[in-house]
Amino acid sequence: LVVKELDRLGRDKRMIKEELEYFKAHGIRVKILNIPTTLMDIDGNDWILDMVSNILIEVLSCLSEDERLRNRQRQREGIDAAMARGVEFLPIDLYKSHATIYKIEDGKIRLPFMSMSGTGESAAVALMKARDDGEGEYMSRDDLQQRSGVSKSVMETLEACGALEGLPQSTQMSFFGF
Repeated sequence: LVVKELDRLGRDKRMIKEELEYFKAHGIRVKILNIPTTLMDIDGNDWILDMVSNILIEVLSCLSEDERLRNRQRQREGIDAAMARGVEFLPIDLYKSHATIYKIEDGKIRLPFMSMSGTGESAAVALMKARDDGEGEYMSRDDLQQRSGVSKSVMETLEACGALEGLPQSTQMSFFGF
């Protein structure tokens, strides 16, 4: 398996390690393009490369997680400063929020999908693309998840922030009224 960068395997150090352990347990060799030792082959001395690669992966995954946490902290500080100045924020909206950009709407700032805790850029872009796919409004939460392909945890986050309010779980009807 070839991966462009280590942080593509997960949002934090724990997730990265879990993914790497899964691949290792299933006999899948992972080559990470920004970690050169994962690209090498040394006959009979693979343990040396494994050791060096594991050290590099540990360090780089810590740096990646630290960068993500710093970005979130700076984002929180910016929002707090804006709120202290009287700037108003609009909640996540399935039909109005952008994937990554805070948009001005009626003098207020609309939160993007990516501002939701635990939502990465690929999930945020998937939500925006599903909305703009030409199929119209979502019929249900199941429809939203199927069209966007986002995970259950992203759906739970959308629920927690109120973005799914009024959207039924499915479009199936009950003939028995239960």
